[in-house]
Amino acid sequence: MTEMKTPDIDEYNQRLAELENHISDNRLVSKEAQMSSLSGEGYEDPRFTVSFDNPIIDKFALHPLAGEGSGYQPTTKELGIQGNESVLEPTIAGRYSPSKDIAMFKDMNKGMLESPLLETYLARTGESASDLATGESIQKHELIHRTAEKSGYLDFLPTSEFLKENSTTKYLKGNLANFYSPLIDEVLAESYEDTGDLEGRIKFRVSGFAIKEDAKERIAKELFENIDVLREDFETYLESLMNPDELKATRMDEIMMENGI
Repeated sequence: MTEMKTPDIDEYNQRLAELENHISDNRLVSKEAQMSSLSGEGYEDPRFTVSFDNPIIDKFALHPLAGEGSGYQPTTKELGIQGNESVLEPTIAGRYSPSKDIAMFKDMNKGMLESPLLETYLARTGESASDLATGESIQKHELIHRTAEKSGYLDFLPTSEFLKENSTTKYLKGNLANFYSPLIDEVLAESYEDTGDLEGRIKFRVSGFAIKEDAKERIAKELFENIDVLREDFETYLESLMNPDELKATRMDEIMMENGI
């Protein structure tokens, strides 16, 4: 059997730089987007292709434009590199950096199916080869991280009166919610993805945190059972940050979307 190799980082970066030198139009689009945003016209970030079917989330997830370096990370095949199709850091599907405001995503259906690390990735995530996360799902995951971080929701979460009154788990309330906020952030982002078994993915997220083994199953179950309450609190919080004119315009967008206008 032919040995399968992971991509050479230097070659990958060189090809990526060459590609970027050939997409000056995208750079112009980015500048145009920045100017439109500053002028108040608004602009959809061309590096992301998803919508949350909720204009309020779209507003926070996609505006203002994310930092330079955000967007899709191509596969080796897409960069013209010979050999099995793969991606850099193949066990990481996406990443959001709060300090740099960079949201990066991959399409694991393209980048992992021929990778020698496929079995390692599947074992780590609990996914199956037939249900690898799509680029669309990973975009949503990372953009929810961006929204939660930039809106201040993770700081608000432990103080939420709505969660205090409506959630049935102590892990979404007060000091415990503050302690587990990195985990809750992951669970919230998972809930907006379109692929796979959400309950299983929440269990996977819980398994990666420093939690006593005998508590992991219970915590995962309780967070899964409260996901609708958590999402409602998140979306209501985002709505509370909008001024009345913005909210009115956004509600009109929502009505138009619902009616296919």
